[in-house]
Amino acid sequence: LAQTFTEWECLLIDDGSPDKSGEICDGYAAKDSRFRVFHKQNGGVSSARNLGLDKACGEWVTFVDADDMIAPNFLSALVEPTQKYEDLDFVHAGCCNYRDGKIVGIEQQYEPYIGNNPAYLFNKFRGLTFSKLFRLENVNHWSDGLPLRFDEKMKIAEDMAFTLDYILNVRQYAFVAETGYIY
Repeated sequence: LAQTFTEWECLLIDDGSPDKSGEICDGYAAKDSRFRVFHKQNGGVSSARNLGLDKACGEWVTFVDADDMIAPNFLSALVEPTQKYEDLDFVHAGCCNYRDGKIVGIEQQYEPYIGNNPAYLFNKFRGLTFSKLFRLENVNHWSDGLPLRFDEKMKIAEDMAFTLDYILNVRQYAFVAETGYIY
């Protein structure tokens, strides 16, 4: 809610949570139409992310894990290069570590960079899905027109597999100095 960039939608996926998470999600949706909630039987993180991708309507998608946070300028910093360079497929930002109620250091930080050199991208990127923007059209028409989705059989590194598969088809990308993803 505190994002300085205001043109977003947030898909909250209640993956069969046994606590009050579903009710909390519904409360946000009742207060702000930018929140949409989907309740499903527990299927794991890949299943939840896939449902989000199936329901997403925007031009870009990013992922925020339930136990992480984002700084108020996080989305605006990610979106900024997409407004200057229309042919971007991918935007990558850094992140901070959070422990015991406070930010304890920068995990990753990048110099601003726009490029199309696959070697530079492969040398710099971090495979996790957070702190990145993926063009939704590319995700939904990834290979032979078929969508790219998370492998629901994988129990670890499913996010790395998704990100690596995605960047194989990236033509133009940006790195930004933003470190507002709080891990």
